[in-house]
Amino acid sequence: MSNHRRFNATAVLVAVVAAATLVAAALLAPPAAASEYPSAPGDLLWMQTWHPRSDFMKYGLIDVVRGPGGDLWLGIGGSTSSGDSPYEKRICVARYSANGVKRWTRVLPSPVSMTFYYGIAVDRRGSAIVVGQRLDYDVTTGYPWVITKLSPSGKRLWTKVRPSPAYSDHAKPSGVAVDSRGDIYVSGTMTRTTTGDDVVLTKYASTGALKWTRYIDGYEGSNDTGVDVAVDPKDRVFVLGTMGSFFAGSDITFAQYTTGGKQVGKRTWDGSSHDDVATDLAVTPYNVVIAGSADGADGRARGVILLCAANINDYLIPETITSVPGSDLTWTSVAKGTDGPIAAGGTVTGVGPSEFAYATWPGSMEASATFYPSPAGSATCDDIAMMADGTAVGVGTFYDAGYAGDLHVMSDPQTGSGWRTTVGLPSREDGRSLVVTNSGVYVTGECGQQIGLWKFQP
Repeated sequence: MSNHRRFNATAVLVAVVAAATLVAAALLAPPAAASEYPSAPGDLLWMQTWHPRSDFMKYGLIDVVRGPGGDLWLGIGGSTSSGDSPYEKRICVARYSANGVKRWTRVLPSPVSMTFYYGIAVDRRGSAIVVGQRLDYDVTTGYPWVITKLSPSGKRLWTKVRPSPAYSDHAKPSGVAVDSRGDIYVSGTMTRTTTGDDVVLTKYASTGALKWTRYIDGYEGSNDTGVDVAVDPKDRVFVLGTMGSFFAGSDITFAQYTTGGKQVGKRTWDGSSHDDVATDLAVTPYNVVIAGSADGADGRARGVILLCAANINDYLIPETITSVPGSDLTWTSVAKGTDGPIAAGGTVTGVGPSEFAYATWPGSMEASATFYPSPAGSATCDDIAMMADGTAVGVGTFYDAGYAGDLHVMSDPQTGSGWRTTVGLPSREDGRSLVVTNSGVYVTGECGQQIGLWKFQP
C-alpha cells in the first residue's frame, strides 16, 4: 500500500471515529435548555419525555424521588390499550441524571395481567424498591401486594408477592421507605379473617426476606386503611392510617416503631364525630407532620395539619383551615423544613370549579390558605416540597373548560417573593410529583400519552 493510500485510510478511520464520538456525545447529552439566556426563578430549563410502550394510553400514580448522587427515579403506574376493559396494568420505572440524561427505563413484568403501582423508594446504594398490588384474583393469594427491587443499573433483583391473611380478599400497599441499612418498610391495608381491614406495617431485609409484620386495628373490627410510611434520619419508623372510631366516622392514627418492630408510640386524632381522613406524612429529625381532612357539622371537609415531636408521645398541635363556604378543602401533600416551616398543598372542590390550594406555616401553627383558580376551568395541587432555605414549591394542573390540562408550578406565593409558571403544550400536561434541590425543581407528570420530566430554575 502506498503512503498516499495509507494516509487516506487513516484519515477515513479518524473521520469515522470522530463521527461516532459526536453521535455518542449527542445521545448522552442533556436535553436542550429552554432558553440560551440567563435563567430566572421559574424558568423551564429542560424537559424529557418517555413513552414506555406503544400501547400505553394513560397513567395513574406518577412519582419522582431523588437518590444518591442526585439522580432521579420515576415510578409510574400505566394502563395499556391492548387488553379488554379494564386495561392491562403495568408498573414502569426510569432513572435519569440530574441534568436530564436517561440512564435506563423498565416496564416491569407483571405476575399476571394487572398490577397497580403504589410507591417507590431508593436506598443509599442506588437500588430502587417499587410496590404495587396484583388485581387478578387467585384462590391461594387473593389480591396480594407485590414488591420488586431493582439494582442501580435497572436489573430486577427479586420480586416478592405477599397475600393477605384472609386469602379471599386483598393486601394493598400504600407506601414504601428504606432505612440506613437498606432494609425496607411497606405500609398498607390487609384483610384479616377476624378483624377486617387493618393498617399494616411490614419490614423486609434488603435481600427480600420477610422480617416482621405489625397490625393496627381500629374499634371492634372496623375497616382501617394504611396511608403512608416514613423513616427519619435516626431510623425511627412512622406509619400513618385512617381508622374506624368508637363513635361515627373515622379518625387519623399514626404510630412509631423501632427497626426491630417495637411500637414506642401511638396517637389518634378525632377532630369531630364525623370522618377524619389522613392523606400524607413528612418527617425530619425533630418533627412529624401529618396532613388530612376533617368533616365538620355541615358535612364539608376542612384541611388538617398535625405537628408532633419526633417522639410522637411528647406533644400534638392540630391546625384546621376552613375553605370557601360550601366547599371542601383536602390536603394531598405536606412538607416540613428542618427548622420550622411547614407547607401543604391540596384542592378545593364544591361550589364552582376546583381550585389549587396552598398554605404555609412560617414557624408556628398559624396560617391561612391561599386559593388559585384556573383562568378557564378547574385546578388541582398534587404535591409539595420544601427547599433547604424553607421555600415551598407546589405542583399541580390547571384545566380549561374542555379539561385540557397545563402543568402548573408555584413557589412560596404567600411571602410575596414567589413565582408561578405554567407549561402548556398542544397535548395535555398534568403535574403529579416533584423534588427540589438548591439547583433545580424537578417535576414529573403526564405529557400527552407520555411521561414528562421537567426541570425549573428554583
